[in-house]
Amino acid sequence: MSPLNSRGETLVSEPMPLLDSQGRLAKPGYALSPLWAYDRDAITAAKHRIKEWDYYLVNDGKYALALTLNDMSYLGMLSASLLDLETGAYVTTTELTAFPMGKFGMPSSSDQGISFHETKRVSMRFSVGAQASPNSGEPAEVAEVEEAVEGGRTRLAGGASIDLTSGLPDSPGRFDRKNCRQIEAVFRRFEGDDCLVARIWLDQPPQDSMVIATPWTQDEQAFYYNRKIIGMRAQGVMAKGPEAEARRAVERAAWAIHEADAQLVDDRAGQADAGSRSVDEPGTGERVMIHRFLPEDSFGLLDWGRGVWTRDNTWYWSAAQGWQERDGRPCRFGFNLGYGFGDTSAASENMVFVDGCAHKLGRVDFGIPEVAGADASAKRLSQRYDFMKPWHFTDDESRLDLRFVPLVDRCDLTDVKLVLTDQHQVFGTFSGHVILDDGTRMQIKDLKGFAEAVHNVY
Repeated sequence: MSPLNSRGETLVSEPMPLLDSQGRLAKPGYALSPLWAYDRDAITAAKHRIKEWDYYLVNDGKYALALTLNDMSYLGMLSASLLDLETGAYVTTTELTAFPMGKFGMPSSSDQGISFHETKRVSMRFSVGAQASPNSGEPAEVAEVEEAVEGGRTRLAGGASIDLTSGLPDSPGRFDRKNCRQIEAVFRRFEGDDCLVARIWLDQPPQDSMVIATPWTQDEQAFYYNRKIIGMRAQGVMAKGPEAEARRAVERAAWAIHEADAQLVDDRAGQADAGSRSVDEPGTGERVMIHRFLPEDSFGLLDWGRGVWTRDNTWYWSAAQGWQERDGRPCRFGFNLGYGFGDTSAASENMVFVDGCAHKLGRVDFGIPEVAGADASAKRLSQRYDFMKPWHFTDDESRLDLRFVPLVDRCDLTDVKLVLTDQHQVFGTFSGHVILDDGTRMQIKDLKGFAEAVHNVY
C-alpha cells in the first residue's frame, strides 16, 4: 500500500505497472523517480488518442532554447523556440507531420533510449546514457576540425578561442557520461533562410525529480504519466545561420568537447563576450550567430509525457532553474508548479528542488492578472488574462510566495477545425520566498523561468 504524505497525497515508493489489465491507471499518485512502468501496448483506448512527447528547455542568463518531439498519433510535431532573455525577442518554428501513430518510436522509459524523428526540414535526436556521449568518431571535415583543436581549446568561427579543459571550483570536474543526456537538432529554414543547429549535453547525477500519474474522472481509460527533471547542468553550443556554416561551428565545438574528455567548460580565460556572438565563418563571409551554454550558468529541464487525454483541457505550468543563495552559499535551485487538468486529488505536481533534493508543496495558484471585465468562459486565453502584468504565486500552506515579472509572452494560436491550441508561455523572473520541508525560509531573487497557460482541444 502506498503511503500518504502529511497533506494526504499518495506517495508511490515501489516499482509497479502504470496500467492494470483493463488499461486503467493502476495507482494515481506521485513519486521522486519513474517507478511506474509505461507500456504503450497495454493501452486499451483508441490508438489515435495516445500522446507521447519529450520537451527540453536549456537556458542561461542570455538565451533559452526549447525543443519538442511530440507524437499525438494523428498529428506529429517537431518544434523549436529560441528566446533572447535580455531583449525579449523570440522565434518559434514548427514542423507538422500527419498520422505518425507511434512512428516517432518514443521510448517507454525516461531514463534510457533514443527519441528521434526527421523530415526533409528537421532532425531531432534526444538520447540518454551511453548513447548520449560526444561522438567518438571523427567529423566529416577531419582536417579542418583537427586544425581547430589546440590542446583542449577550440577556435570557432572567426578564430575565437574557447577553453574546454578546466574544471569548475563548484563542480565535480566533468559530466558523468553514464547519466548524461544529449540533445541534437537541425532545423532548416528556422528563421527565414537561417538554419538552427544545436548539440547540448545535460548532466544528470542522482537527484529527485517530479513524477506523477493522473487519471480523469470522466474517462477511466484516460491518464497522464509525466516526469519533470529540473536543474540539470548544461554544456554545448547552438548556431544559427547558413546551414553549412552553422553545422561546422557546432561540430567544431562538439569535437573539442570530446577531445577534452567532456570536461566542464571554464570561461576564466577572459574572452570578451565569448558566450554569444555573431561572427564571419572563415572563408565564406557568412554571418553565423553562435552561443555556448557553459555549465557554470546553464541549466536544462525535461518534460517527459505519455498518456491518453480527454479532448478539451486547460493547464497551467511553471518552472525555473538556476543558482540561488542558501545559508550564505550558492545552491542549485529550481521548481516545478502546475495544475488545471485531470483528477489531481491523489497528488499535485508541485515541488521545489535544492541541490537535487525535492521539497513537496501542496496546491498552488498562479495569480495571473485578469483582464478587467473578462468573462471566465472567454474563448481565447488572451481575452481572460493580462499575461504581461506581474503574477503572484501562492500555495495553500503559506509556504510559497513568488512575484513573477514577465519579459515576453511566447504565444501561439492554431485553430483548424478539429484542432485548437492556444498557448501563452511567458518568460520572466521570479522573486520571493519558499519554506522548505525543514522549515527553512529560502529567499528567491531574480530567478529566470517561465509560466504558461495552455488550452488544447485535440
